[in-house]
Amino acid sequence: MEADWMFSSDSSDDELEIMGLMMQQAQAMMDESESGKDRRARRANIDRSAEEGAKRLVADYFSDNATYSDTQFRRRFRMARALFLRIVKDVEAKNQYFVQKADATGKQGLTALQKCTAAMRQLAYGCPADAVDEYLRLSETTARNCLLEFCRTVVRVYEAEYLRTPNEEDMRRLLDEGSRRGAPPINFEVNGRTYTKGYYLADGIYPPLSTLVQTIPSPFGQKRKYFAKLQEAVRKDVERAFGVLTIRFAILKNPARLWHKEDLATIMRSCIILHNMTIEYQRDDTSESETEFWINDGTLNMGVGDASFTAFLERYEQVHNVTLHNQLQEDLIEHLWKLKGDEE
Repeated sequence: MEADWMFSSDSSDDELEIMGLMMQQAQAMMDESESGKDRRARRANIDRSAEEGAKRLVADYFSDNATYSDTQFRRRFRMARALFLRIVKDVEAKNQYFVQKADATGKQGLTALQKCTAAMRQLAYGCPADAVDEYLRLSETTARNCLLEFCRTVVRVYEAEYLRTPNEEDMRRLLDEGSRRGAPPINFEVNGRTYTKGYYLADGIYPPLSTLVQTIPSPFGQKRKYFAKLQEAVRKDVERAFGVLTIRFAILKNPARLWHKEDLATIMRSCIILHNMTIEYQRDDTSESETEFWINDGTLNMGVGDASFTAFLERYEQVHNVTLHNQLQEDLIEHLWKLKGDEE
């Protein structure tokens, strides 16, 4: 009995010793983990000298005797200096994120010019967020935030004016411009036949509607080859419109650097808005004031007189008339070939 008690006592001591060692090891691991957290928390903050970056930016682009010319400014900012300053002023007024603030030590933060320039560089060149660090003196995270806040504010401030549905006055102006460039009016005559609806140029993926003029995939004969050549050349003008947008804002053609579809959509919309603002600013036509051109004075009148269901069915049948579609294409083939003969 005594031997059994002594054996049991020795076993208990061994278990207690093992448990003590395990607790010591666990404590050592916890201390090491806490030490690592302390080291990460004590990582030195980078002093980027934001004030020096702001002074250099102003001296390079925004002073009276700027280092870089107006041409270089337009190439790098994708717009004129006056327009960019107007956007910066509006964005700063509508979003407190762009207002320069001081930290707890009284040190001034980034200016609105620095933040908006960081956003424009990312839009224009499609560069990573940390690519603007050395010149503008802001971190990768801050640069990415500048991009998103800038795009969101641009959409919020300018969308109603520069990304709205065209009104009747806009359509009239576009039709007049198209007429000056040789586009047929809504009521037009070609090859001796009168048509009462306009048409769009399209490729083979669209159905044969009477309002679509498609190319000829394998044209035979000189007339059809000539028609296909002109149709495809003019259709590419529309495709070039998006090409111009991607050339101006390279972020649209590069792989997406953000995860959320909402952010990508905001960037796309802001680029379209900035493009429209630039086009308006560069427009040479002074016969119509900018204010009159951009006022939305009502809904678009599509010229539909009878809104009854019977009239709708009649219009539907006219648009889906394959015979009319083929007839229009044949008339245009003859018309263009005749024009070519007259020029020669």
